[in-house]
Amino acid sequence: MNPQHAVAAMTGMAAGHCVTTQGYRTMKTRATSGWWALAAAALGALMMAGTAWADVAYTNSAPFSVNTVIPEPGAVAAVAIGLLAMLRRRGARDGRWRAPLALVLAGVLACVQAVRAAAPVVTDVTASQRDYTFLCDVYYSVQDADGDMVEVALYVSTNSGARYDVLVTNVSGDVGYVTTGVNKHIVWDMGTDMSNVVSTSVVVKVLVDDGCRYIPAGTFNMGTNNLPFEGEMANAGPNHAVYVSGFYMGTYEVSYEVWKSVYDWAVGKGYSFDNTGNWKAVTHPVQVISWYDAVKWCNARSEKEGLTPCYYLDAGHTVVYRTGQSNLWSGAVKWNADGYRLPTEAEWEKAARGGLVGRRFAWNDDNITHTNANYVSNPTVYPYDTSLTTSNHPTFAVLPTPYTAPVGYFLPNGYGLYGTIGDGSEWIWDWLDANYYAVSPSTDPRGPASGTQRVRRGGGWNSSANNCRAAVRYGSLPDATGWSIGFRCARGR
Repeated sequence: MNPQHAVAAMTGMAAGHCVTTQGYRTMKTRATSGWWALAAAALGALMMAGTAWADVAYTNSAPFSVNTVIPEPGAVAAVAIGLLAMLRRRGARDGRWRAPLALVLAGVLACVQAVRAAAPVVTDVTASQRDYTFLCDVYYSVQDADGDMVEVALYVSTNSGARYDVLVTNVSGDVGYVTTGVNKHIVWDMGTDMSNVVSTSVVVKVLVDDGCRYIPAGTFNMGTNNLPFEGEMANAGPNHAVYVSGFYMGTYEVSYEVWKSVYDWAVGKGYSFDNTGNWKAVTHPVQVISWYDAVKWCNARSEKEGLTPCYYLDAGHTVVYRTGQSNLWSGAVKWNADGYRLPTEAEWEKAARGGLVGRRFAWNDDNITHTNANYVSNPTVYPYDTSLTTSNHPTFAVLPTPYTAPVGYFLPNGYGLYGTIGDGSEWIWDWLDANYYAVSPSTDPRGPASGTQRVRRGGGWNSSANNCRAAVRYGSLPDATGWSIGFRCARGR
């Protein structure tokens, strides 16, 4: 979808004071001039990367209120704030904060664009700091025409939205999968995630999405496209036409905060998992989970949302799969259920290609760079790797590993899906069989009846360009885990 933007701006004037910590004596006597200077500096032009913002005038610091922003995909509300982070200790002499953290509202950016009727709508977003603490309270309201639960994440930029570069790991409240409603509350411990920072260029973004994009029914060409340098993909041929019925695909890979919100509910409802999941930050893809974990988690998410689970331990679909390691077969899957499941290999490739035909990746170009995806670049080995930066992605190659990116960081494909190439490989329903394409059904194939390894697709942050191609197939034992293995959900209806 090529969104048409209708941009609105709030007007106002910067007040001759800074709302920070009234009544705090040391603040008034020692830091007043500093706050004035920083508040004035906060009134710079802020731009959200990749979005056509109009010029805005800035409000004063008192309201801490924002307008709603609802771009596709999903709904985004962005708060442009000046962050005055005097995160220093006064010292052992008295143990008090030298200067508490203050948030000064520098500008309000509002963007409303055409979205589908089913898209979530965010309103009443506010952000403020609790007095004398380093905690930020973010409130919002969200409604969804579909009536489903929505996926909520908090992103933070220190460079006016050019990159969302803060590893947001300490959040609680209404994040992850959330029921719709008013006065939703997120608490962010910014003193832990962003200590010793003085900045006037911080953007806090609340991302709300209904979780899935519809992939229309139709035929696509599956497998290797016989492009130059692709002869080594022996198990990805022959290229063949496959009809896939319409289905829904997760907009993003499952992030850790989304994983955790379902995981915590599930373990209290009789579910057991082999792994608790790991993460670089809560908005990054969950890692170190097995195929068994991913399948059980899909069932748990379905039950948590009042949907019918897809995976069972019997052909009659009476015993829901909640514990242990079961090598499920296709007959144990309730394919017409409205719950969540892993995509089939055909579904994944159709969705990942984004409606393009004959391309090597998920965009309209047969080359790959660090602008497109999070992967290990080596242009001397792969001619279609044309990145100007080499090795791991320079933005995310920050110890400790994994070098993952926030979900939704790179541009979406033609179906509105993020991150299908690179960052984290994704578990698939199918067993892996190198010769399956030669005998697979031409309509809705669901993989071999049995096997040793389950398919993974898409490549990861530690994959070279060749393993990030849309047609590449590889697999792992279903109990395998790794710092680059995650998943995304699908739904039949």
